[in-house]
Amino acid sequence: MTSPHSGSCRVIATAQELAGVISLNEIQKVDPTARRVKALDSTASLIELSVSFRQLIDAFRQSPPIFLRHMFPVQCILPWKEAATDLSPLFFLVESMMPDQRASVQARFSFSRSSDEKQEKEPPLPFTLIHRLMDSIESLGITYSKKSPQQILSLYFDREMLYAGLSSPEDNLSAYNGGRRMYRKEEDQISRAEFKLLEALEIFKIPAAAQGQALDLGAAPGGWTRVLLERGYSVTAVDPAALDDRLLSHPRLTHFRDVSQNYTGSPGSVDLLVNDMRMDPSESARIMCDVYPLLKKNGQAIMTLKLAKKQWFKQTQKALQSLKRVYSVKGVRQLFNNRSEVTVWMTTE
Repeated sequence: MTSPHSGSCRVIATAQELAGVISLNEIQKVDPTARRVKALDSTASLIELSVSFRQLIDAFRQSPPIFLRHMFPVQCILPWKEAATDLSPLFFLVESMMPDQRASVQARFSFSRSSDEKQEKEPPLPFTLIHRLMDSIESLGITYSKKSPQQILSLYFDREMLYAGLSSPEDNLSAYNGGRRMYRKEEDQISRAEFKLLEALEIFKIPAAAQGQALDLGAAPGGWTRVLLERGYSVTAVDPAALDDRLLSHPRLTHFRDVSQNYTGSPGSVDLLVNDMRMDPSESARIMCDVYPLLKKNGQAIMTLKLAKKQWFKQTQKALQSLKRVYSVKGVRQLFNNRSEVTVWMTTE
């Protein structure tokens, strides 16, 4: 058992499959001696630090990582196949929970259940252990909350060992298990791209403006436009291509059928500017800078940067350097619903 707040520690760090090296580099900016001890799966690694988890958290609050999606401190390591006879190290973590804070257990696995296991009537051992921990939390009078926990007991099962740690959603960089923010597909959904905007609005905590005006650059086929209309915005969708037929009769939609470079609107008329265009990040950033005058004071902007292989960090930094000349960049994250891209949130402040 190790403490996440003093001395060296280990963490399980999670990033998109192709961002593992970059996310380790983000940790090494805080702790140059940090090293990957073990790759647990294609997205998660066990990382050894010479600094404490608290020092890493504090550094990330000053300079948040872009590609590191989720992490938790490893305070307990034990062979999970033997844990059925002695769960005391894990119960110790449960007993150290704050009694007045909502709690949750989040578990991940480096393996999937076989078809034979799925046919068994009794749940396999990992799930039995998880339910015992959930029961122990509730037996202490702690409110169990899967949707809005204030403290999380994180578990990672590989084929031999169980890694566990207790921390807050904020310290984990995400309240979601492994940073996986999943959305249910809706009947009128136009494209998967909608999930990216939904996650950005949620993660960056961007409220809808009352009777707000939104400008959607590169809108076709209209997934982001649909999300904005659902949130109450009046939307000008800019794209030479056609929008989904289901949007065309919407009373708060205007379709400007041309490229974004040719759009001219009224200065100071837009509350929210969005851009999910498939183009070079530097060119996309240049267009965002060109349309900056259209935003109101305290206006907001969300865009994705489409990144080429092996140039993710370089392209992101170059585009951000351009955007920062006119915008106040508030957040940059490779969200779970991003693929080879990152999402940028900016304001006119």
